[in-house]
Amino acid sequence: MFVYVKANLDAAVKENVVTGMGLFIFRHHEGQILAATVKSFRELLFPCDAEAPCLLWTLKLASDLCFTHIEIESECLELVNAFNNNSQVFLTSMRL
Repeated sequence: MFVYVKANLDAAVKENVVTGMGLFIFRHHEGQILAATVKSFRELLFPCDAEAPCLLWTLKLASDLCFTHIEIESECLELVNAFNNNSQVFLTSMRL
């Protein structure tokens, strides 16, 4: 039996400041929080620039926690489309 896990992520960039924050929350199938964290990112200009490393850290944390059945939710349509289409531009621009 596996535990279904949903990951919600969101990120924001402060205007005129090149740093951003990302939030990740993992909940199980009944909504209980399993893990949550906040991470800061540097050298960002736009909100979607913060969403990409946020997604990468969400995937890394899910792997570290041995979550094998996850659903990831993001409100950044550009990020979701790039991820779903295996965009090479998206994949090569993501870095830790």
